[in-house]
Amino acid sequence: NTNQHLKGKVIKDMLHPILLGLMSFARKYINKQKLEIINDRREKKKHSSRKKEKPVIYAITHVGMYDVQVVSEAIRDHQYTFMGDPETMYRTGDGFIMALNGVVYCDNDDKGRDTVTAKNTSIDALNKGINMMIYPEGVWNLSPNLLVLPLFNGVIDIALETDCEIIPVAIEQYDNEFIVNIGKNMNINPEKKTFSTNDERKKYINEQKEILRD
Repeated sequence: NTNQHLKGKVIKDMLHPILLGLMSFARKYINKQKLEIINDRREKKKHSSRKKEKPVIYAITHVGMYDVQVVSEAIRDHQYTFMGDPETMYRTGDGFIMALNGVVYCDNDDKGRDTVTAKNTSIDALNKGINMMIYPEGVWNLSPNLLVLPLFNGVIDIALETDCEIIPVAIEQYDNEFIVNIGKNMNINPEKKTFSTNDERKKYINEQKEILRD
Protein backbone atom coordinates (compact mmCIF):
# COMPACT_ATOMS: atom_id res chain seq x y z
CA ASN A 1 0.00 0.00 0.00
CA THR A 2 1.85 3.10 -1.26
CA ASN A 3 -0.35 5.50 0.74
CA GLN A 4 1.05 4.14 4.01
CA HIS A 5 4.34 5.97 3.31
CA LEU A 6 2.61 9.25 2.48
CA LYS A 7 0.49 9.76 5.60
CA GLY A 8 0.87 12.92 7.65
CA LYS A 9 2.10 15.21 4.86
CA VAL A 10 0.66 18.35 6.48
CA ILE A 11 2.35 17.59 9.82
CA LYS A 12 5.63 16.76 8.05
CA ASP A 13 5.46 20.09 6.20
CA MET A 14 5.09 21.87 9.55
CA LEU A 15 7.95 19.91 11.13
CA HIS A 16 10.34 20.50 8.24
CA PRO A 17 11.66 23.96 9.31
CA ILE A 18 12.27 22.61 12.83
CA LEU A 19 14.18 19.61 11.48
CA LEU A 20 16.25 21.88 9.24
CA GLY A 21 17.18 23.95 12.28
CA LEU A 22 18.25 20.84 14.17
CA MET A 23 20.32 19.64 11.19
CA SER A 24 22.01 23.02 10.92
CA PHE A 25 22.78 23.11 14.65
CA ALA A 26 24.22 19.58 14.56
CA ARG A 27 26.38 20.37 11.54
CA LYS A 28 27.79 23.61 12.92
CA TYR A 29 28.20 22.90 16.62
CA ILE A 30 28.36 19.13 17.04
CA ASN A 31 30.03 17.90 13.84
CA LYS A 32 31.95 21.18 13.31
CA GLN A 33 31.22 21.10 9.59
CA LYS A 34 31.08 23.93 7.06
CA LEU A 35 28.64 24.25 4.17
CA GLU A 36 29.17 26.35 1.05
CA ILE A 37 26.58 26.62 -1.72
CA ILE A 38 28.45 27.72 -4.85
CA ASN A 39 25.45 27.76 -7.23
CA ASP A 40 21.67 27.66 -7.04
CA ARG A 41 20.14 27.79 -10.53
CA ARG A 42 16.70 26.38 -9.74
CA GLU A 43 13.56 27.72 -11.38
CA LYS A 44 10.32 27.69 -9.41
CA LYS A 45 7.43 26.64 -11.62
CA LYS A 46 3.69 26.56 -11.08
CA HIS A 47 1.14 23.99 -12.14
CA SER A 48 -0.78 25.22 -15.17
CA SER A 49 -4.10 24.36 -13.50
CA ARG A 50 -3.34 25.51 -9.96
CA LYS A 51 -1.14 28.00 -8.15
CA LYS A 52 0.85 25.52 -6.08
CA GLU A 53 4.46 24.93 -7.10
CA LYS A 54 5.03 21.87 -9.23
CA PRO A 55 7.03 19.18 -7.39
CA VAL A 56 10.53 18.30 -8.56
CA ILE A 57 12.95 15.42 -8.24
CA TYR A 58 16.28 16.33 -6.66
CA ALA A 59 18.95 14.00 -8.08
CA ILE A 60 21.89 14.03 -5.69
CA THR A 61 25.43 12.72 -5.99
CA HIS A 62 26.29 10.40 -3.09
CA VAL A 63 29.57 10.93 -1.22
CA GLY A 64 28.93 9.87 2.37
CA MET A 65 26.85 9.55 5.49
CA TYR A 66 26.01 13.25 5.85
CA ASP A 67 24.57 13.75 2.34
CA VAL A 68 20.91 13.84 3.38
CA GLN A 69 21.42 16.38 6.16
CA VAL A 70 23.73 18.66 4.16
CA VAL A 71 21.70 18.67 0.96
CA SER A 72 18.41 19.11 2.86
CA GLU A 73 19.88 22.19 4.50
CA ALA A 74 21.19 23.49 1.16
CA ILE A 75 18.00 23.11 -0.89
CA ARG A 76 15.64 24.06 1.99
CA ASP A 77 12.59 22.66 0.17
CA HIS A 78 10.67 19.94 1.95
CA GLN A 79 11.14 16.61 0.20
CA TYR A 80 10.79 12.92 0.89
CA THR A 81 14.06 11.01 0.64
CA PHE A 82 14.38 7.79 -1.34
CA MET A 83 16.67 5.52 0.68
CA GLY A 84 18.02 1.98 0.51
CA ASP A 85 19.06 -0.31 3.36
CA PRO A 86 16.08 0.39 5.66
CA GLU A 87 17.42 -2.06 8.27
CA THR A 88 20.27 0.35 9.08
CA MET A 89 17.72 2.98 10.14
CA TYR A 90 15.61 0.70 12.33
CA ARG A 91 15.31 2.08 15.88
CA THR A 92 17.96 4.77 15.35
CA GLY A 93 17.87 8.53 15.89
CA ASP A 94 18.52 9.13 12.19
CA GLY A 95 15.68 6.77 11.30
CA PHE A 96 13.31 8.66 13.61
CA ILE A 97 14.23 12.01 12.01
CA MET A 98 13.83 10.56 8.54
CA ALA A 99 10.37 9.28 9.47
CA LEU A 100 9.39 12.73 10.75
CA ASN A 101 10.64 14.35 7.55
CA GLY A 102 9.26 11.78 5.09
CA VAL A 103 11.08 8.83 3.56
CA VAL A 104 10.53 6.13 0.96
CA TYR A 105 12.56 3.01 1.70
CA CYS A 106 13.71 0.48 -0.88
CA ASP A 107 15.32 -2.78 0.23
CA ASN A 108 18.50 -3.09 -1.85
CA ASP A 109 18.46 -6.86 -1.36
CA ASP A 110 15.05 -7.14 -3.02
CA LYS A 111 15.44 -5.95 -6.60
CA GLY A 112 11.96 -7.11 -7.59
CA ARG A 113 8.79 -6.39 -5.67
CA ASP A 114 10.23 -3.86 -3.20
CA THR A 115 11.84 -1.84 -5.99
CA VAL A 116 8.50 -1.62 -7.80
CA THR A 117 6.69 -0.63 -4.59
CA ALA A 118 9.25 2.10 -3.80
CA LYS A 119 9.05 3.42 -7.37
CA ASN A 120 5.24 3.51 -7.26
CA THR A 121 5.32 5.24 -3.87
CA SER A 122 7.66 7.90 -5.25
CA ILE A 123 5.39 8.44 -8.25
CA ASP A 124 2.38 8.73 -5.93
CA ALA A 125 4.24 11.25 -3.76
CA LEU A 126 5.11 13.46 -6.73
CA ASN A 127 1.55 13.27 -8.03
CA LYS A 128 0.43 14.47 -4.57
CA GLY A 129 2.73 17.51 -4.82
CA ILE A 130 5.63 16.14 -2.72
CA ASN A 131 9.22 16.76 -3.83
CA MET A 132 11.49 13.71 -3.93
CA MET A 133 15.21 13.42 -3.20
CA ILE A 134 16.83 10.50 -5.01
CA TYR A 135 20.43 9.28 -5.16
CA PRO A 136 20.64 7.79 -8.68
CA GLU A 137 24.18 6.44 -8.18
CA GLY A 138 22.73 4.11 -5.52
CA VAL A 139 25.97 3.89 -3.52
CA TRP A 140 28.60 6.20 -2.09
CA ASN A 141 30.97 7.47 -4.77
CA LEU A 142 34.39 6.81 -3.28
CA SER A 143 36.18 6.77 -6.64
CA PRO A 144 38.86 9.47 -7.07
CA ASN A 145 38.56 9.14 -10.86
CA LEU A 146 34.80 9.38 -11.41
CA LEU A 147 32.93 12.56 -10.48
CA VAL A 148 29.63 10.71 -10.94
CA LEU A 149 29.14 6.94 -10.96
CA PRO A 150 26.90 5.23 -13.56
CA LEU A 151 23.27 5.98 -12.77
CA PHE A 152 20.32 3.66 -12.22
CA ASN A 153 17.26 4.07 -14.47
CA GLY A 154 14.83 4.88 -11.65
CA VAL A 155 15.19 8.65 -11.47
CA ILE A 156 14.58 9.08 -15.23
CA ASP A 157 11.78 6.51 -15.24
CA ILE A 158 9.98 8.29 -12.38
CA ALA A 159 10.40 11.67 -14.11
CA LEU A 160 8.86 10.26 -17.30
CA GLU A 161 5.93 8.79 -15.37
CA THR A 162 5.13 12.02 -13.53
CA ASP A 163 6.25 14.70 -16.01
CA CYS A 164 8.29 16.24 -13.18
CA GLU A 165 11.55 18.03 -13.77
CA ILE A 166 14.85 16.87 -12.28
CA ILE A 167 17.16 19.26 -10.45
CA PRO A 168 20.72 17.87 -10.28
CA VAL A 169 22.63 18.58 -7.09
CA ALA A 170 26.35 17.85 -6.79
CA ILE A 171 27.96 17.55 -3.37
CA GLU A 172 31.65 17.32 -2.56
CA GLN A 173 33.26 16.75 0.82
CA TYR A 174 36.73 17.84 1.87
CA ASP A 175 37.26 16.70 5.47
CA ASN A 176 34.68 18.78 7.40
CA GLU A 177 33.77 21.10 4.52
CA PHE A 178 30.89 20.44 2.13
CA ILE A 179 30.43 22.18 -1.22
CA VAL A 180 27.02 22.01 -2.89
CA ASN A 181 26.20 22.95 -6.48
CA ILE A 182 22.47 23.12 -7.30
CA GLY A 183 21.89 22.90 -11.05
CA LYS A 184 19.17 23.99 -13.46
CA ASN A 185 15.83 22.26 -13.85
CA MET A 186 16.03 19.43 -16.37
CA ASN A 187 12.92 18.56 -18.39
CA ILE A 188 13.32 14.90 -19.28
CA ASN A 189 10.61 14.82 -21.94
CA PRO A 190 9.86 18.34 -23.23
CA GLU A 191 8.26 17.07 -26.44
CA LYS A 192 5.95 14.64 -24.58
CA LYS A 193 7.47 11.80 -26.53
CA THR A 194 5.65 8.46 -26.45
CA PHE A 195 7.32 5.09 -26.85
CA SER A 196 6.03 2.28 -29.00
CA THR A 197 8.29 -0.39 -27.47
CA ASN A 198 10.10 -1.03 -24.18
CA ASP A 199 13.42 -1.04 -26.06
CA GLU A 200 12.70 2.45 -27.40
CA ARG A 201 11.89 3.67 -23.88
CA LYS A 202 15.04 2.07 -22.41
CA LYS A 203 17.19 3.68 -25.10
CA TYR A 204 15.69 7.09 -24.32
CA ILE A 205 16.22 6.59 -20.57
CA ASN A 206 19.87 5.68 -21.15
CA GLU A 207 20.36 8.81 -23.28
CA GLN A 208 18.80 11.02 -20.59
CA LYS A 209 20.93 9.36 -17.87
CA GLU A 210 24.08 10.41 -19.69
CA ILE A 211 22.80 13.98 -20.06
CA LEU A 212 21.99 14.08 -16.32
CA ARG A 213 25.37 12.58 -15.45
CA ASP A 214 27.17 15.27 -17.46
